Amino acid sequence: MKKLLLALLVAFTSSTLLVSGSSADLIDADESFATPNDVLAGQHNVLFTDQATGELASMLFDEAKTQDRTVDPTCKNLSDKTCTSERLRYQALIPVCQGSSDVNCIVSIVAKKEDGAELPAEFSRYFPSKAQNAFEGSAEKKLPTGATSSLFTIPGATHNGGNSYLASVYLAGNVNKSSGASLDEFSARITPVQLQSAPIITGSCGVASCPDAGWAFNERMPSQGWRQQGPGFDGTHSCAATSVKEGLCAQRFGFPDNLRFSIKIRLNLVPTGWMHGRIADPIIDISEVSGVTTISVDAIPVRVPVVYKSNLWSELPADIKSAYSATTGQFLRGSTGGFTRIDGGGTDQVDPLKRNYTSTPKPSGEGGLEELKTWLAFVKDKATASPSMWSVRTLDQGEAAGANSCFKSGSTLTGIVTTNSTQYAAGPPVYDKTEGSLVYKVAAPHYDSKGAVFKGRYSLVLRSDVARCIYGFSKAPIKAELSIVSADGSPQVATVIVSESNGWLRLRADNFEFSSPTVKVKLSQEAEPKVEVTQSPVVAPISKKSSIICLKGKVVKKVTAVNPQCPTGYKKKA
Repeated sequence: MKKLLLALLVAFTSSTLLVSGSSADLIDADESFATPNDVLAGQHNVLFTDQATGELASMLFDEAKTQDRTVDPTCKNLSDKTCTSERLRYQALIPVCQGSSDVNCIVSIVAKKEDGAELPAEFSRYFPSKAQNAFEGSAEKKLPTGATSSLFTIPGATHNGGNSYLASVYLAGNVNKSSGASLDEFSARITPVQLQSAPIITGSCGVASCPDAGWAFNERMPSQGWRQQGPGFDGTHSCAATSVKEGLCAQRFGFPDNLRFSIKIRLNLVPTGWMHGRIADPIIDISEVSGVTTISVDAIPVRVPVVYKSNLWSELPADIKSAYSATTGQFLRGSTGGFTRIDGGGTDQVDPLKRNYTSTPKPSGEGGLEELKTWLAFVKDKATASPSMWSVRTLDQGEAAGANSCFKSGSTLTGIVTTNSTQYAAGPPVYDKTEGSLVYKVAAPHYDSKGAVFKGRYSLVLRSDVARCIYGFSKAPIKAELSIVSADGSPQVATVIVSESNGWLRLRADNFEFSSPTVKVKLSQEAEPKVEVTQSPVVAPISKKSSIICLKGKVVKKVTAVNPQCPTGYKKKA
């Protein structure tokens, strides 16, 4: 793109609803769960969620300078003289396409009714209006422009907070000033939102010039210098994004029922490998023309249970206490995250009766699976909230580590697995050679936040050639059997759909129950019919006879045979 789209300050359209105040009746407690601001000393809390707890932010920066808190490491473009390193790091929320030749941008957002009727989205504005660390991209070097999330309205797709939707498409990787950019992270989200005034969040840094999310100088604590900034939280709002300078929160709401949502993106950097999604029944289309790839993802939003529990360490049962380190608060069987709200340092940090710690495991991986199982009985196997989500992303290097080599493709997507479980196994399904099955572990509360049995959804879209690689199959059609096995080993009844077309194998299971079932996919293939070669009997060639004249004195004898010879005493007539 020749122009830096971030410079556009787009005014509110008449269809954008701005709500003053933070009235509780304008926030759906179940759909828009916000982490409570529990800050008592001696608390040990736990939060299982796949909702983003921090904002994605655009920036182009010199990694060599990020350790020096006295300087700003960010760059305005590849020609920025303050960024002297040949190799830079970028992360970009890409803008909306302004023309058919634009790349690394959002082409369209569409909602679809059950009868197939389409409800196209209308671009409203960027939110915030400009990124804290906005940067100009380079189509030549395949560097995307660093923008912010895009706010759309979809007439006819009304949710409880209006008809506004926030679209965030995020690309991240490295860029070499000479050879160009590479891509190692990709994600796309669509979120129903309503813009609400949220002065507590947006004023969290304590001064009038609070920065938006990104890299900025910490004016509240100047001794910390330049560092990654982000808004605080007030325990009420659940913001998909914030605009500090405007004092606004893009408050999350739930998706309307019976609608599919699709996003189309045009890129000259192509995501590869494996994807995970918080969607159901995905339809993915990828096409490439003259080095430009168009990706379309069409899917149903899903509800994903959130579990939050605040507790005093002194009141926790012994079996939960024993699963955590008393001195750090971290889960002993694979901690993957956490934060401290009250940290006085010294003994306060290592004393569980003084420390305030919240464990926040990643939604993927064995550690998170085991940690959730540790809490399910204590929370009565019930979710705190069940918000709906629509998101897809590529796996990070840690999640993809150890995956079957057939899943690792250097040039294209190999597949996507989607589930509405709270926790799930990292990476693609694991191939169990003993059983001959692709195995995928999931875990979630048995009951949703309203006490109803929570029903699981699982989709696997796998390139057919990848499946054949794993199993060593030929090109003959593949048969697939999908089963759900409960934690006690008993099979579950689920609605299963299996198909193979256009080079993709699609498997889907709905309506199974949690807490920690295992999804198993077993592929098989009928032997290719043998081509029988019928050999004709060998027929000896028919030899022709010839005749010769043999002489013995005056006696003349004619000899006729295949290979005529004169009898003894006779000579062949010349």
